[in-house]
Amino acid sequence: EKSDEYEQQTNAAKQPLSDIAAKKKTLGEKQNAVYLDYTAKKNRIDALSRMEELFEGYSRSVRFIMSDYEKGKMPGAVLYGPLSKLISVDPRYATAIETALGAAIQNIAVEDEASAKAAINHLKKNNAGRATFYPITTMRASEFNDNLDRAKAQRGFVGLADQLITCDPKFRVVIRSLLGRVLICDNIDTAAALAKIYNYRYRIVTLDGQQINAGGSFTGGSVKQDSGMLTRNSEIERLKSDCRTLGEEIEAIKSELSSLDREAKVHSDRMETLRVNAAMITTLSQAE
Repeated sequence: EKSDEYEQQTNAAKQPLSDIAAKKKTLGEKQNAVYLDYTAKKNRIDALSRMEELFEGYSRSVRFIMSDYEKGKMPGAVLYGPLSKLISVDPRYATAIETALGAAIQNIAVEDEASAKAAINHLKKNNAGRATFYPITTMRASEFNDNLDRAKAQRGFVGLADQLITCDPKFRVVIRSLLGRVLICDNIDTAAALAKIYNYRYRIVTLDGQQINAGGSFTGGSVKQDSGMLTRNSEIERLKSDCRTLGEEIEAIKSELSSLDREAKVHSDRMETLRVNAAMITTLSQAE
């Protein structure tokens, strides 16, 4: 009877092990799916970062001058890089800021007039094309001197373009020079209303990249998503954030799997004890 009791206890102890095995299988499948997502995002980050390192999408002259500068071929000059690499923008505003900057997004900020001259001479000497440089010592901010409260009262107004950008303070004068008089709003209808309010004196850009130019002309249409330099940077940052979250999820799953392993060992040890006890009872019974 005692032997039968141990056998029943052993059989009962098998159920928790079965449940743990099922949980581990589900967690293992989840871990694989999360890891695949993590790997795909990590590979995308590497690809986009490589594109940034190679200045993919920039003009030939910009790629040339930055490459030669990084190789030390322009002693004495100080080049900080294209604006796209010097600023950060909330992803919500990336398309609008890219549109507002236009070709200026790949123009190069430099320390001073001498650096700009050196870069221009280097391009000229190597017949490597033309580029625009922004010496931070000579740039002058462009101020919005009108009544901004009139724009703030308009539903859909977002803000002045230069105020939506984060950058090192030394580049702020360059950004204000380019965007200090550009207004950002939600859509083309709001843009049209703002343009009328200010009698078409300022450029107004929408979040989806449409714009009304100073003077009254309209520019717009479709914008290819995730194709610009700022959207590329924004995607890299978003993917890095996703990878951090996925990495934490992977670690949490690993921890849970380890906990299940420990729990399974407790049940396995109990089963072994029951098995040994049952064997001893059987042996004693047979001896009698």
